[in-house]
Amino acid sequence: MPPEIASIAFPGVVLAGVEAKGTISFRDPDGDIGRAEFAIVEGDPATIQVKPGPSFDPGVSGRTLGSFGFTVIVTKAQTVKLRLVLIDSAGSRASRTSSRARWSEGVSVARLPMRD
Repeated sequence: MPPEIASIAFPGVVLAGVEAKGTISFRDPDGDIGRAEFAIVEGDPATIQVKPGPSFDPGVSGRTLGSFGFTVIVTKAQTVKLRLVLIDSAGSRASRTSSRARWSEGVSVARLPMRD
């Protein structure tokens, strides 16, 4: 069975040049997620960095339910939207697009709801 992304949590205030930490919650009946991939849907890719990288092993193999973290750094004020894909050992994929987040120069921004 394919994995499922239950939620993407991200802070409501994001400042340009500051690391913003997020959390991915997932369900995976087979417990075999082996890779997470981020793609930039909206924003300037030259100014957006996802850590630990755009494609990485989230270290959750063997778990059927849980979460893992990621960090985004954006170096200039802009609106950013990311797409996350979880891939299991059979190649099954689960994907979800984050809400738009506004990176700004010292201004608080409310979080928008996530859309599938």
